[in-house]
Amino acid sequence: MTSIENLDSNSVKALLRSPLEANQQIGLALIKSMEIIKDDELISLMADNSNKLIWCQEYGLTNAVSIIKLDRTFYGSGIDLSPFVNLEKLYFNQQLFQSNQILFKAFPKLKTLSFTGQRLRKFPKAIRRLQKLETLYLGNNRLTELPSELGQIKNLRVLILSKNKLQSLPAALLKLAHLKNLNLANNRFSKITPKLEQLQNLEVLNLSHNLLERIPSEMAALSNLRILNLTGNNISSLPITFWKLSQLERLHLTNNPIAKDNFLINRLKTMLPHTQIKH
Repeated sequence: MTSIENLDSNSVKALLRSPLEANQQIGLALIKSMEIIKDDELISLMADNSNKLIWCQEYGLTNAVSIIKLDRTFYGSGIDLSPFVNLEKLYFNQQLFQSNQILFKAFPKLKTLSFTGQRLRKFPKAIRRLQKLETLYLGNNRLTELPSELGQIKNLRVLILSKNKLQSLPAALLKLAHLKNLNLANNRFSKITPKLEQLQNLEVLNLSHNLLERIPSEMAALSNLRILNLTGNNISSLPITFWKLSQLERLHLTNNPIAKDNFLINRLKTMLPHTQIKH
């Protein structure tokens, strides 16, 4: 079998990027004769429209595809994604997600799933079956609440919930013991519940552009926190316990009352000498 290094992979990528369907098909035909290696750019180009998905099935390339980006042409096409059993990354584009068209349990290896900008009003509960899922993008939707099923995605590392209409989080969120990055920006939180300090592996927490007036002192227990974004709230002070955040690298306080209080800002700089404070 021919190695990809012995062919001009850039030429193959150019064919796959071509607006001409014939060129795209030639590119996939060439890949069929290659020994597929871990080239994310090439793999992502293999299945970024409906025609390519069909050709991948015709050429027996479904096992080689680990990244799929669904565009408008997918919806209503009747294409079955279940043969793509090695899928690791799945992106829904163009605000057309239909839950009844995707059988998530067919993708046991899925690690990244994006519903960004899908206008979702309800959390897709079926994704709780994705036990290897590590990154979940749910930003820029219309979610007002999250179900307890969220806590069943045990391996989740990154959870993006920015630009929704959330006011609270389920207690089940605390079951996500591996969570490192939690983005809750641009929602409607007036208080922080449940007790996020139980997420001991959390490194990045974005609470910017909410309705927060205070931060609970218990949050200082997040011993691994590196970045805390509180921009655009109504916070006038921070707990004295914040000195415990020894790993904190960046603290964003712009557009809060505290940002204009030189005394409190100087006290924070004394408490957190190794932290870059933006105010």
